[in-house]
Amino acid sequence: MGAEPTMKGRTMFLKSLISGIAVAVLLAGAGALAAELGDPAAPLAIKEWVKGTPVSIEKGKVYGIEFWATWCGPCRTSIPHLTKVQKEYAGQGVTLIGITNETDSKKVRGFVEDMGDQMDYTVAIDDEDKSSNAYMKAYGARGIPHAFVVDKQGLICWEGHPMDGLEEILDKVLAGEFDIEAQRQVAKAKALMPVYGYLVTRVDEPDIAQLVGKRIVEYAKKDAAALNELAGLIVDNEDIEKPDLDLALEAAKTAHALSEGKDEDVNDAYYKVLKAMGKDDEAKALRK
Repeated sequence: MGAEPTMKGRTMFLKSLISGIAVAVLLAGAGALAAELGDPAAPLAIKEWVKGTPVSIEKGKVYGIEFWATWCGPCRTSIPHLTKVQKEYAGQGVTLIGITNETDSKKVRGFVEDMGDQMDYTVAIDDEDKSSNAYMKAYGARGIPHAFVVDKQGLICWEGHPMDGLEEILDKVLAGEFDIEAQRQVAKAKALMPVYGYLVTRVDEPDIAQLVGKRIVEYAKKDAAALNELAGLIVDNEDIEKPDLDLALEAAKTAHALSEGKDEDVNDAYYKVLKAMGKDDEAKALRK
């Protein structure tokens, strides 16, 4: 018979088992969404059209569906931008729709009227959260403003913040060059982000955290925004006792290359990582 395991051995085994269960639960949660990129766009369920004419999703056209609210400060910031996008792409068959799930029609109408020409695209009120559930909840979107792009085949091809490169996405969709599979990989990276955040702050298993972090970098290797989010998570989170700065550097450096040094947020995260690693000369050169 084999030797009786030591107390230390049993403890390590239990820690590994608990960590494994935690990862499995979190990964299951990340993958338990009702929809994924490439799925057909759900029909819009609208209680009231506040501005513009009623819209139905039709093949052959491109749509931007944004969820917002009158009380949302970031939404107010994105509204003029969406107006600019609508004007720029209207002649190319693109329709933007802003949907709120607020129930006070008078308040919503008053807000839209006050915004005037700054909010010059289709605006609607959700029908008892049906549209919100079919889009926001189904895709695991946690906050607003949040937008979805529907391509000419009637498929959801992108989702994210409406000011996070929406024009670039529309250009690729209209040209038939948008890669949904690559975007699916980015979605996986984003789904794993909270898993990584949990592991590095609450579970004493750095190897597992590193495995998840490496997977995020692999999935997001062509997406500067997701890589930048990972770098920022590592370098800005004071709850991480031993931040994986090598991983943060890999993510930040790749994000910087992808954005060609033109994204201030990416540059800032890259600078912070370099400073945290004591690479002062490289950090200084980045600021020039």
